[in-house]
Amino acid sequence: MAMNTRALHLTSSNTMGFYIHYFERHRIPWREEAELQGLPTDISSYEKWLPIENTCLFIQSMRSKCPRLMSIEVGKDAAKWLLHQDREIVDKDASFQQTMAAIMTNSAKMSRQLTYWLEMVDGYWCLCSRGNLRPGFPGYAEIEWHRIAGLIGVCQHWLGRDWLPKRVQMTTARHLGAHYDSEYPGTWFEYDCTFALIELPDIGGFQPLASDNFKSHGLQEVLLLADTYAHLPSFTIDWLASLFGTTRKTLYRFFKQHGISFTQIKDEARFKKASYLLQQTDYAISDIAYRVGYNDTSNFNRAMKTWSGKSAAQFRKSG
Repeated sequence: MAMNTRALHLTSSNTMGFYIHYFERHRIPWREEAELQGLPTDISSYEKWLPIENTCLFIQSMRSKCPRLMSIEVGKDAAKWLLHQDREIVDKDASFQQTMAAIMTNSAKMSRQLTYWLEMVDGYWCLCSRGNLRPGFPGYAEIEWHRIAGLIGVCQHWLGRDWLPKRVQMTTARHLGAHYDSEYPGTWFEYDCTFALIELPDIGGFQPLASDNFKSHGLQEVLLLADTYAHLPSFTIDWLASLFGTTRKTLYRFFKQHGISFTQIKDEARFKKASYLLQQTDYAISDIAYRVGYNDTSNFNRAMKTWSGKSAAQFRKSG
């Protein structure tokens, strides 16, 4: 039997906590709305994870009661908290490079529905992110702006208080997100993108992970990375090689020695995730396609037939 899907999109209770601190600082009543959305009113004694859908609906409902810059201010508060309170994720004494890598590798401590990664885009290293929740969901634009403002705030700790990225890419639609653009003069914003990114400065020789000998990591670590990143457009053999400071030729040779290919690794990770979501949740097939990395349901169905011999609907029924 399929399980309740509302609890599968999870975010850290800190997300709600940052907004609550903001509401209380501005003396804005929020408890009644939290209860209406099925959220706790005392998150200090509540479990760490909350349903992201309920959290988004709560933030959306509070939006009309708050000053225009709500999510920007909340994001800045989150950056300060990360730098001064949560040293398990970001150590303010670490280097900038170490911090960017830490955000990527510790993303699961902040959200179960969001993935961070570092990628070279148009010749610049960028901190990228993509969530499982569709960008059009009510309140998602506020959450994404909170995240972008927070990440910029973290970067400013190392790059200077006046630093701003040259480019920011967002998954939010322009008509939902562009009202915050003016807070970051000189930054070029793009909307309706397949993933979000913040362009990082040219700091020379940037490496997202230490360039250890790739062989010391073993195939198991590659498979774990695939479980996390295979649904992303950036999950390519070149990106994987950059994480370990090696070349695609070395990777091809490594996989051949283990009797597997990069395509197999990627497909098996996607099929594993799709199988679970189809048989253990009630998500619409279009939503599952998105979460597995397909923007088009027909392409997802073709992939399912290749993997299992069945369409997504047939596979769900067979479970």
